Amino acid sequence: MTLLTPLGLIGLLGVVALIIIYIIKPNFQQKFISSTYIWKLSLKYRKKRIPTSKLRNLLLIICQIVFLTTCAVILAQPNKVLRTLNAEPEVVLILDSSASMRAETGGFTRYARAVDEIRIKASDVFDENGYVTVIIADENPEYFMLSSENPDEAATTCLRLRANSRLQLDTALADLVSGATECTYSTADVDGAVALCEQILLENPGAEVFLYSDNNYSYVPKIVNYVNVTDASEWNGAILDARAEYHENKYAFYVDIASYGANTALNVHLKIEGANAIDSNDPGSIVEFDIAVECLDGETVSLLVISEEVYEQNKAVYDSMYSQDRILKIKEDKEIATYHAIHVSLQEMNGEELNDSLAEDNAFDIYGGMKQVVKIQYASAAPNSFWPAAIRNLRNVLSDRWDIQYTEIKKNAEPAISGFDLYIFEHYVPETLPEDGVLWIMAPQNDLPTDAGVKFSRFIEQVDEPIIQVSTHPVLDNMSPEELTVSSYFKFILDDNYEPLLAVADEIEGEIPMLALRNDDIMKIALWSFNLHYSNLAVKIDFPILVYNMFSYFFPTMVSGNAFNVNEEVQINSMSDTLEILGYDYYQKLDTFPATFVTSVPGTYTFKQVNFVGVEFREQIYVRMPKEESDIFKKGVALRDLDLMYNKEEFFEDLLFYIAIGLVSVAFIEWWLRNHKNA
Repeated sequence: MTLLTPLGLIGLLGVVALIIIYIIKPNFQQKFISSTYIWKLSLKYRKKRIPTSKLRNLLLIICQIVFLTTCAVILAQPNKVLRTLNAEPEVVLILDSSASMRAETGGFTRYARAVDEIRIKASDVFDENGYVTVIIADENPEYFMLSSENPDEAATTCLRLRANSRLQLDTALADLVSGATECTYSTADVDGAVALCEQILLENPGAEVFLYSDNNYSYVPKIVNYVNVTDASEWNGAILDARAEYHENKYAFYVDIASYGANTALNVHLKIEGANAIDSNDPGSIVEFDIAVECLDGETVSLLVISEEVYEQNKAVYDSMYSQDRILKIKEDKEIATYHAIHVSLQEMNGEELNDSLAEDNAFDIYGGMKQVVKIQYASAAPNSFWPAAIRNLRNVLSDRWDIQYTEIKKNAEPAISGFDLYIFEHYVPETLPEDGVLWIMAPQNDLPTDAGVKFSRFIEQVDEPIIQVSTHPVLDNMSPEELTVSSYFKFILDDNYEPLLAVADEIEGEIPMLALRNDDIMKIALWSFNLHYSNLAVKIDFPILVYNMFSYFFPTMVSGNAFNVNEEVQINSMSDTLEILGYDYYQKLDTFPATFVTSVPGTYTFKQVNFVGVEFREQIYVRMPKEESDIFKKGVALRDLDLMYNKEEFFEDLLFYIAIGLVSVAFIEWWLRNHKNA
């Protein structure tokens, strides 16, 4: 038998307390009184019962002592040993692989120091013929598995390594610090790594857990031995965020920086490439700005670089948010209306490269300063104000990403059939259809060219016929087609390349298409069978929504954003069949859209496609390290507790049931003795 909680025997002090109570308990005092025959007779009977009374009192004391002793034993958790714990030592070594572990001093990163500590600890355990398990704590914690050299064996060795794996483990650990990406650039799930320890502790509750990390945890479970691999001399200057915002046809730039581990003066340098370029092919000019900043340890400093004119217009607002030494006002000759890229970097005050412990957050790139140009032509036999208003609304809504250039052809003038990205033809179409753009055709009164796949049938006139939705499609998102009506329309016979979205239900002819789309390698057409003047569509909010949805469908945004965190999903779309992604030592080609792009390495990535009219589009994004990892002395994180360390039933049989039976029996005997004193 063994006691799982020996401290429970402290309960035996209750026995000592019981004995003391009996010692100090006052006894009956003998007094001499007048005697009579009755008293003498009573005394005679009492004397006969004295031996029994002493025996009962003795049994009561014994029962009470046994009762208290049994309670103390129960507190100590007595168990019968079924299976012995491993005699050999065993350790579980957790390696924190978060980005902050890349902080460096003396030529060694925290990660390298942690790996070296793990190697030494593993070697010591191997010397005692023990077991070693290594867990890599990154964004998806996992056991560190060693590749098997024997093809007949499993692909990887077991989790719990023995001394015969010493050389292989040393080699694998050395490989962790020889590459560039073994330590992640994101935040590690250390909690998840600690949870993985439970599998080992279920097998051997005597195993020790060691965590090699750089966090100042607010709580670490008792079973975890925390090894802090930070160095007192480390410090980090960081760019936490940077962005550009468009104000009054000019860009303003916002930069957030911080210093961790030291009070220091930093120089923030902005280098703007392609400043005020006319288009993506224009190199523009290079403009540079510098701001000197005093940073206190742990303080986030927000900086603003803004046009002097825009600043004066909103002076009270900006002054309430920024101190004057953190606002750089740009003169008119250096205002930025467009740009190719902005490179933000932290420097020493003399302009030299910053010499801190973590270099990965000393730079930040801003993109999105050149809008993609989309040329739209509107031609109508009977022009109306609905289309120009819808295009103006579209241009305002998408002004941060698209430069929509609108051209309206005067009535009876000949429209162009080339040079535009989107052609809107209302009431008629030219004899030769454009081949270099998207066509939106509304209520044409003449036949379309044969290759369009549309044949005119007849004109139909009704009275407020309801329009119904016949297909689920992104073009109809956020619309209410059931509220739309049409009073006259044209019937067309469409080939199989068209997908009808809206229709009118005719009792004889069935569903007659009102809006149909064709989007293939040959043509991209949206065909309306009705005139806006004979429908309530134009006066409803559905019309600008429809125009926006159709534009987004035929001209999808390639990437939704310019800056992302490592391991963040980036949604990608394309106007062509393929799209290429290029980065430092990275290349990927996509052919299915929409697609998702995820990268584990920070830096600039370029997305390149050739659209349906043969024009190459490029967009760039910057992938950054999570800003919380820049705080290389972060505090306050509590690790999860290891509540279930092992399954006791596998090692011990609990004797509580049997002891409880004895405890109840003793209590019953003590009760009987107390209540039968006159027996």
